[in-house]
Amino acid sequence: MASAFQAALDKIEIRVKPADMGTLPMKIFSAWPTRMRKNLQAAGEHAVELLKRRTLAVKAVDLGDMARGWKYKVRSYKDATVYNETPQVVYVEMGRQPGAKQPPTQALVPWVERHFLVTGKSAYAKAYMLARSIKMRGIAPRPIATHEPTRRKISSAFSQVVQNAIKESAK
Repeated sequence: MASAFQAALDKIEIRVKPADMGTLPMKIFSAWPTRMRKNLQAAGEHAVELLKRRTLAVKAVDLGDMARGWKYKVRSYKDATVYNETPQVVYVEMGRQPGAKQPPTQALVPWVERHFLVTGKSAYAKAYMLARSIKMRGIAPRPIATHEPTRRKISSAFSQVVQNAIKESAK
């Protein structure tokens, strides 16, 4: 079970290395670590904004945790990652198959209380019905990071990093 969950997370994380962006030799990149880091940070910020907009576009917003959860990390001047660590991201991205294990009712109670304006036993009963419905019908996926046009825009932004570094070095 943990390996399937990790596999889903690996599909959601977007890792880009300058070596993936073209055929230029790596020695070019190693000459400008500071420039590359700065440009990778700019590309990471752009990618996060694209993913936040996509999250809002697919209406994957309740409290806004998922939209705010998109982050980037520049690991080195050769490596950057865009990711989201919110627990619901896997279910929004990949959906949930009909007939899969029923989600825990207690986990749905706060959502039911916010959306149906009920509390106590009434909220628990509605949460139970919702959990049963999810088990029977599943949840349709709403791709965000796995959405192909968004992935292309992000790859393009990171490719621009290489072009910017080359232009800056020519000055």
